Amino acid sequence: MSAVSARGPAGALAARVLRGSRVLTATFGYLFAVYAFIQPAGYRRTYPALRERLAFARDFGGNTGLRLFYGQPHDLLSVTGYSAWRRGGTLAIAAAAFGLVATATALRGDEDAGRTELVLAGIVSRRAAYWSALAAIGTAALILWAAEFAGFVAGRLPAAGSAYLALATTSVIPVSAGLGAVICQAVSSRRQAMELGGGAVALFLLLRAVADTASG
Repeated sequence: MSAVSARGPAGALAARVLRGSRVLTATFGYLFAVYAFIQPAGYRRTYPALRERLAFARDFGGNTGLRLFYGQPHDLLSVTGYSAWRRGGTLAIAAAAFGLVATATALRGDEDAGRTELVLAGIVSRRAAYWSALAAIGTAALILWAAEFAGFVAGRLPAAGSAYLALATTSVIPVSAGLGAVICQAVSSRRQAMELGGGAVALFLLLRAVADTASG
């Protein structure tokens, strides 16, 4: 019995979607792992003493421009608090971009290339093809979570906190993937899905920036 027949057509289709996005997943996985590692490691090396951390928190903690990108800081005197602040805004944006690009490619890229018609001509239904693509994106999200978690642990952050921080970031992926999936049902091409989804992500980023910088 072949591997394809053993896992069924839907599983084989999900595996194909995952293989097709391996470059995108590997690139973002590398970004997540490296960024998660350099934040705690760099903070320890740059600000080893408490007085240096106090000066950093005083100079940068109330900077409105930095809150636009990183959000509201809560504990800049500890390695964990600094890492949570620095990785939150940047990697959340990257996670949103990954979810959108992966979904648009899986759901509309194959249709643009004419591969979806070939798949649906066999025994796979449109519903099965749809959920197989989303399952592949969910698997990729788990890979990115593992990469970020490994980066935090390598940076000597506690394992439990590292798992939670990584989950907080990668939880953006299913949200943006769900948004992308809805948009893909309303447009006819990958380019249109990317443009409309990018506009929605930009709007969410603007709303977050307002919430992080407005008083009250």
